[in-house]
Amino acid sequence: MLFTKKEKTDLEKEIDEVQKTLKSINPYSEEYGIIVSNLEKLYKLKNGEKRFVSPDTIATMVTNLLGIGLILGFERLNVITSKALGMVRRV
Repeated sequence: MLFTKKEKTDLEKEIDEVQKTLKSINPYSEEYGIIVSNLEKLYKLKNGEKRFVSPDTIATMVTNLLGIGLILGFERLNVITSKALGMVRRV
């Protein structure tokens, strides 16, 4: 399986910018404390983000459920003989 590099969200980009800004400020200044406080808020937002299921995963799930439903419907209407089950195992 190939892994693709995940693109950063706007929130992650903003966190990176704030961290860069912190490097150029005196740690003992009042401004530094304010920026750190804002950075904490950004991290809380990031950790509170809801993770959504990708559309591809949803499509796969729906397709699988429809396939199972079709098989169950067919089995209920038509009795599968022992020969048919033997063919299913081979495939």
